[in-house]
Amino acid sequence: MAGGSSLLSALLGLPLALLASLNQGGLLSYSLKRLADIWQAVPYPITALALAAIISPSLLSVIIILALSTWVLFFRVVFQQSLVIQESDYILAAKALGARPRRLLTRHILPQMMPQVIVLASVLASSFIVFEASLSFLGIGLPSQMVSWGTMAADGRGYEALAWWLAILPGLAIVLSALAIHLLGESLKKYFMNHG
Repeated sequence: MAGGSSLLSALLGLPLALLASLNQGGLLSYSLKRLADIWQAVPYPITALALAAIISPSLLSVIIILALSTWVLFFRVVFQQSLVIQESDYILAAKALGARPRRLLTRHILPQMMPQVIVLASVLASSFIVFEASLSFLGIGLPSQMVSWGTMAADGRGYEALAWWLAILPGLAIVLSALAIHLLGESLKKYFMNHG
């Protein structure tokens, strides 16, 4: 679920950012940047809660909600990184040699920014685990018939004196899995910085 949300968020934000950066100074770029500004004006947990209240709960709807709430993060990172890469000497040289925008994009710009995209996706995946569990704990995440650590923790409320593990173990699983994915993201970041 967290991986699917990160992937969909990247698939939404990455192409829009590349379009905006390649059309820098144009109407399309201006419109996409203003859309990102408006979308980012509302914190993503509030956007996700509002969407969750509207859309009926299912695995697909949770993935879509999380992706729609965070695509702007990918947009911002990719847009800024793309502008930096486009000003580098080898891109300017490729343009001078007549390289078309599509070739610049696929052969030069995208490969250079993929490390940042991968790191952002892994960091977002860890926050998605916690947020999905929070939505399920509140009863607006995954449907009750689907297994979710948030639902399990919610079901364990009120039984702490008799069976403390019903609420504690799902919460511990949420924390450990989010921490593991976050540490993976940090390791990838260090790896790409040292081998970039």
